[in-house]
Amino acid sequence: MKRNVRDIRKQFRLTDAEEKQILALMKEQGESNFSDFLRKSLLSSDSQKQMETWFALWQYQKMEQISRDVHEILILAQIEHQATKDYVSILLT
Repeated sequence: MKRNVRDIRKQFRLTDAEEKQILALMKEQGESNFSDFLRKSLLSSDSQKQMETWFALWQYQKMEQISRDVHEILILAQIEHQATKDYVSILLT
């Protein structure tokens, strides 16, 4: 029977601790292929809980990226003297 599987590339960031946790789960479930593990995990019987967990992880990563971007803006503003530190600090609070 032919498997109808398409390659879809998605990228996300993990901390070292998160990667170790995922690898431990994969080992526990006897999986060696991350793609297969992720697909099975997301489509399992408790898929709603799994999706909420992955979505929460994605949200956390997005907030982390926004925080880094705003911090970068603060640094650039201080270097270029285009905004005072106080003005940019207001954005951070």
